[in-house]
Amino acid sequence: MCRGSPQIRVSTRLVEIGVIVRDKNGPVSNLTKNDFTVLNRGKSQTIRIFAVKPSAAAK
Repeated sequence: MCRGSPQIRVSTRLVEIGVIVRDKNGPVSNLTKNDFTVLNRGKSQTIRIFAVKPSAAAK
């Protein structure tokens, strides 16, 4: 690290993951957090916050 540069340490417990789900008919709607599995180093993680945000790409 360069002298004079501040060192920043950060820890977070919130990770945002954006996804677009499609099938052969196009975008899939009405999904819930129970339709997803998030893994960290092979270990399943609890999804505590889940939000659906319409995307122009999903239309």
